[in-house]
Amino acid sequence: MIKRPTSAFVQAMLLIGLTALLVQAANIIALVTTPTPSLAQLSLQQASAIVADMTLAEALDIPVSEQSQPPAGRRDETLEAIWSQRLDVAPDRVQIVFIRNTRIELVQQHDVHHGLPRLLDYEGLPQAANIEPEMVVALENTPLPYMLAAYQRVDGSWVVIGEQATFWSGWRLRLVFIFIATLVVLMPLAWFAANLTARPLRELARQVLASGSRDLSGSSVGGTKEVQAVAQAIDDLRDRLDAQLADRERIVAAMAHDLRTPLTGLRLRAEQAPPAARDRMVEDIERMEAMIADVIDYSHSRQQRQSERLDMAELARACAEEAALSGPASFDTDSAPVWVQGDQMKLRRAITNLIGNAQKYGGMAAVTLRVEGDRLALCVDDDGPGIPEADFDRLMEPFQRGEASRNRSTGGAGLGLTVARDVALYHGGALVLSNRPEGGLRAILDLPLMPG
Repeated sequence: MIKRPTSAFVQAMLLIGLTALLVQAANIIALVTTPTPSLAQLSLQQASAIVADMTLAEALDIPVSEQSQPPAGRRDETLEAIWSQRLDVAPDRVQIVFIRNTRIELVQQHDVHHGLPRLLDYEGLPQAANIEPEMVVALENTPLPYMLAAYQRVDGSWVVIGEQATFWSGWRLRLVFIFIATLVVLMPLAWFAANLTARPLRELARQVLASGSRDLSGSSVGGTKEVQAVAQAIDDLRDRLDAQLADRERIVAAMAHDLRTPLTGLRLRAEQAPPAARDRMVEDIERMEAMIADVIDYSHSRQQRQSERLDMAELARACAEEAALSGPASFDTDSAPVWVQGDQMKLRRAITNLIGNAQKYGGMAAVTLRVEGDRLALCVDDDGPGIPEADFDRLMEPFQRGEASRNRSTGGAGLGLTVARDVALYHGGALVLSNRPEGGLRAILDLPLMPG
């Protein structure tokens, strides 16, 4: 059963919806599990008892701290007066501070029908001297929210009784922990979603670059409908381009092949010409035959062939030894095999062209192999004058030559580097030219190694 691909839009909406559900679930968990922040409460009676016996603070679970300055906040002179009288100390040695705006709830210890109000604002408190004894008792025994009682010791330090709330209190820390846990849970999901979207695109790019892979449609790429549509469009476009190139190459190859017949006739007539003209005619005919051979060689290099597992070290050694029969050529590498997947005839033609160019224009060819990660660099160096960097790209185009003179000794069709470049691209690699610091040109055939 063929699995139908899903749409990228549907896939994205599902992932976004799942992420939103997880975030909302985390918020609900935080709302349910986080307790309601409790009001920190303290009464004057408790503060007085702690001043008398500091060990009571732990029993009453009331924080006590020592600091050089009194706490900041809204002071209450009425409560300060009541507490200073209770402790029998000067009023300036005590401070009652509220760290938040609040209302004081008076829990009456006597008959509520005496007419005393149950709720009284800060501003509504009368002066301490005018407070009735019953209200003084009520104020001393009523736990008041967000209140700090500070008492100055003889040495000038302040003892602060009560909970000094900070921004990072317990409930906020709990929320931060839940949010971080949610992020940790969502990150693998985000990575999975990104990889799910990018993997088919990476596979499509890899197969497009690997010219030997002819089918990009269907299960060879996978992914969403949109990715498979792009793969099919690229496949169709490449088929049309290949058909056009094949037609052009057949025409060029046919013309080059047909030119050999009149050249053979010209060679026979040249043998009957006077000696002074015969040598010149034969040389021209040989140049034309060499250019025709280059064109046919270029046409053959564009044809699709079956790839195989090849030892590039052995292939490069064989090409260098064969080239050494006609000029200076050397090969330097260890004996370890270097495996690639490719077409032996194409790779042999590319290496032979690079060595031939080095011998023709640089006087010698030195072939070396370097393995860098998962890539192979086959280098061909010469001792020639090099090439201007501005001409590197131009010289790899068909029928382009490096010298403007086109003299008889180095004449050619200008297809040697083009063939090498096309072979490198066919195998998922590249041809790179550079001038050596010590002089001469370096041509690098960069190819991917076989995995494993």
